[in-house]
Amino acid sequence: MNKGLIAVIIAVAVVAVAGLGTYAYLTAPTKGPSTNQMTPPPGGPGMGNRQPPAPLAAADQPTADAVTLADGQQRYQINGASSTATFTLTEQLRGEPKTVVGTSTGMIAGELAIDRNALASSTVGAIKLNARTFVTDDNSRNNMIRRAILKTEDDANEYITFSPTSLTGLPAKATTGTSFSFDIMGDLTIAGTTKPADFKASATFNADGTLSIHATTTVKRGDFNLIIPNIPFVANVQEDVLLNLDLNASAV
Repeated sequence: MNKGLIAVIIAVAVVAVAGLGTYAYLTAPTKGPSTNQMTPPPGGPGMGNRQPPAPLAAADQPTADAVTLADGQQRYQINGASSTATFTLTEQLRGEPKTVVGTSTGMIAGELAIDRNALASSTVGAIKLNARTFVTDDNSRNNMIRRAILKTEDDANEYITFSPTSLTGLPAKATTGTSFSFDIMGDLTIAGTTKPADFKASATFNADGTLSIHATTTVKRGDFNLIIPNIPFVANVQEDVLLNLDLNASAV
């Protein structure tokens, strides 16, 4: 075997080993929520592992920042256990189109100050979501999202935070069982980068006294420096990311 061919084989082997090392780093188990030291994926790592993660303990819930109440307002607190955040985008996985949905349930906190007879005076406090808890249909993707894209290994990036600055389009009053729509403008912080965001929202006061809110917005990955690692079998990851919040809140 000539020396040139040997050199090529060695170079290919080095690149392959380096690629495997990078893949192993990106897909290794990541940090869980603050009170957990590590949350390894159930059943072991691997692209074929599609089992859901173990439920998170109540102690891992984020803490809501208290809102200031004006006269006539009632404090509502988001019930993290029954509230969900999702992101949706498309990619090509091994040459085939794929819609990726990431979901976090039970790890959202926030408060609202509401006077049902003067809705325009309502305020929404900072909404906090633990970014370490997003789950897709694949644990290797989950770990890659947390470690390499959302950078949640850095404790400063553990939470995604939306800090509302204004509410527009609210009706004068709210009737039980009747949905109403409005906009929530504010500052969205993901992986250490803060950009303005406008959530289109609808809400309903339910017969049991709870408040249900659905809010949605679309952000661009590039605005938040959410870079996709160079993985050979993943391509054409969508730039626009759809974010949905489904929140349940109770008067406290």
